[in-house]
Amino acid sequence: MTEKKVVIVGGGISGLTSAFYLQRSGLKTVVLEACSEIGGRTRSILVKHQDEELSVSIGGTWSIFQNWATKKLYKDVDCEPEVIQPDIKFVSPHLYYPFLLYQLWCIGKKIDSEVESSKWWLSDTFYDNHQISVEYWMKSKWYCWNSTKQAVREYFLLVENYPSLEEISVSWAALLLYERTRDVFNISGDTIKLSSVRRWRGGTGTFIKRLTEEIRSLGGEVHASSPVKKITQKEGYAIVETPSDQIICDAVIVATAMNTCAIGGIKYEPTLPEHSVNVCQSIKGTQDPALNVILIFDRPFWREPGSKKPIFILPDMTKCSKRGVFGALMDLTEEGKDYGIIRILSRNAFVEGMSEEEIAKSAAEFFSQHFEDEEDKKRCKQFQSFKIFDWMSQMPYIPAVTFHFAIGSLVKDSTGDHIRKPAGRIFFGGSERARCAQNWIEGAVHRGMEVSVEVVDYLEGDTKIISEVHDTLIRADKKRSKTEGFIPSLFGGKNFFMEDIVDEALEDFFDITSNIWNNNQTSLLNAIYDWVA
Repeated sequence: MTEKKVVIVGGGISGLTSAFYLQRSGLKTVVLEACSEIGGRTRSILVKHQDEELSVSIGGTWSIFQNWATKKLYKDVDCEPEVIQPDIKFVSPHLYYPFLLYQLWCIGKKIDSEVESSKWWLSDTFYDNHQISVEYWMKSKWYCWNSTKQAVREYFLLVENYPSLEEISVSWAALLLYERTRDVFNISGDTIKLSSVRRWRGGTGTFIKRLTEEIRSLGGEVHASSPVKKITQKEGYAIVETPSDQIICDAVIVATAMNTCAIGGIKYEPTLPEHSVNVCQSIKGTQDPALNVILIFDRPFWREPGSKKPIFILPDMTKCSKRGVFGALMDLTEEGKDYGIIRILSRNAFVEGMSEEEIAKSAAEFFSQHFEDEEDKKRCKQFQSFKIFDWMSQMPYIPAVTFHFAIGSLVKDSTGDHIRKPAGRIFFGGSERARCAQNWIEGAVHRGMEVSVEVVDYLEGDTKIISEVHDTLIRADKKRSKTEGFIPSLFGGKNFFMEDIVDEALEDFFDITSNIWNNNQTSLLNAIYDWVA
């Protein structure tokens, strides 16, 4: 029997996830990444510090939405991230008044509750709010303080990288907020709290490297610097063309950024159906903040003595001077290391015309503004080394930092789900097409698994392996189902959402608790809280 081949366009986490499970199911896979490095928007770079080269994340860094899909992939490749509990500092006073954020969250929850299987385009609430921008919606809330409106702007800038809400619809923003935070943040009218998250030692690049090694060990191919120019569909096969090669295959998964799929990035013969083109053209990219400034210090002086918690600072946007480094600040120092790593995400426009040395000094100055002690302020400016990475340098292959659908965009109609609908032998992956956690690591993994099931079903690969993936996706969707309202928790006075847990999840729970129960109630409660989170 002739071995069937699948070409995967795009070497980000979504494409690599698909390649891994397709290769395990008996199909030959070839991953083609246009950029010089594998990993897409979730990779690490090397930063020289003394005699070492440190691996530091420059894109997706945190694994937050711990659904069944991500857990299975991490376990299957034997590369699970470490659990950490960051010390979140909301320097902006506005984020302490998330009243309108909570209203948006409730709209997202209502849309989600009105339909089944994430078919939110069938929701009346979705249509009622999809032609209204978030800014227009906030202006209609004349009775709300400006601080509550500023909280919405700051959340979407600092967390979602959207510098403007003029073209973001209320429906899209509400769904995005709800899907992002339903398992992560505890949101009420007064506060926002973050549960524990996960991160890999050496950054996300550690996971990308491990996943790539597994694919190759199974017989798959992964190639960088291989931009795809054209995809031609013939009767019974497809041809994928790069500048130096032509690959004949049985199916193609396009897992690149959506607006490079059909708009000047890749040519198709025959052309893609109108619905596929509409989807690709309707999405808009956000290019700010694309600048990563990494500062390396001789020690993490900013942490409390004995604390293992990294800091994460969301600054006060009302104090932005619009000249110099300014943005979300995160501590990427790894436990057990003497040095300290600070990463700041800044808008390119704020540093236009500045040299790399000037940008690094500006970042240190911005970091120092979060300290009152003069000695700490001085230490902020005594960094040992630095590295600047600009995502704009990856154009046109990575055209933006994050993506969103424009107001009124026709991405759905009565014929079905056009975001994920295949076009002949061409299937579509990528985190923007995920049913949950779009633009984030978990969304990329979920969609990568989902499209691998679609391809195996189409090509009739090994059903045993892919059935495990399919069952995992079903369990992930079930776990996302929530009961109504907040439920008081036993853990530090926090709140959490009680979930409908399937039998397998309960088995996991009992495995965890039985392994650690040693008359230490505190450890058990911490484990239960982490499991629920």
